[in-house]
Amino acid sequence: MYPYSLIFDIGLYELLAAGGIICAMMMFRHLSLARGLTVRLHNFILADTVATVVGGYFSAVLFQAFYNWRDGGAFEIAKTTGATFLGGLIGGFLIFVGIYFIGGHFYLGKGEAIKSFSLTSDIYAVCIPLAHGFGRLGCLMAGCCHGAPAEWGLYHVHLGMKVVPVQLFEAIFLFALCAVLYFITKKYRGVGFASYMILYGIWRVFAELMRADDRGATVVDFLSPSQLVSVILIIMGVAVLVVRRARRQK
Repeated sequence: MYPYSLIFDIGLYELLAAGGIICAMMMFRHLSLARGLTVRLHNFILADTVATVVGGYFSAVLFQAFYNWRDGGAFEIAKTTGATFLGGLIGGFLIFVGIYFIGGHFYLGKGEAIKSFSLTSDIYAVCIPLAHGFGRLGCLMAGCCHGAPAEWGLYHVHLGMKVVPVQLFEAIFLFALCAVLYFITKKYRGVGFASYMILYGIWRVFAELMRADDRGATVVDFLSPSQLVSVILIIMGVAVLVVRRARRQK
């Protein structure tokens, strides 16, 4: 692990996170051209994406600040607060949808945003795990989101022991998920984001069993905050696919 600054107080965590965003933007550009997004829609979604990334990161920090406060610490928004991905996903999704449908109604024209949403959500479903995978490599370098102690694990410089490299495992899973969703959305339009919620939700429930950085309890005693959110994501994803199938059959 290299949890120290390389230049201008920037470490590998920040560099990998930025690299993930750049790669996701490149994938977005590729899929936009390959799957027929108009230039007007592409530019609108790109602007929406910038707002989503900024707002989503703030939401991730806000969720973590709430967790810290609930566990007896101070509710503080600072560089040391930390962030939680699922908090960023929830906040970012709400920001994206709000801008997309409200702004899209005026910028794209009546009905165009709704008409293009399935294609847009498919593209996002591919790009999100790509960026997230780089972010998890950043977590590995920073030592956050670590796994439980294990003799076969990687040495954690802050804890002074070997731990399960769950961040590395998740990065590998996310890159594989990106590839799987790329081909799923190429063949089946409109199922990408629901598939992402289901597959990532299942993984996260399992991955939390390997984690050891406590994020607090929930109203469900045997589920961590991330597991509870993941179960909700799975249910929502399944519901979307069921409704979509029912509509197609009609």
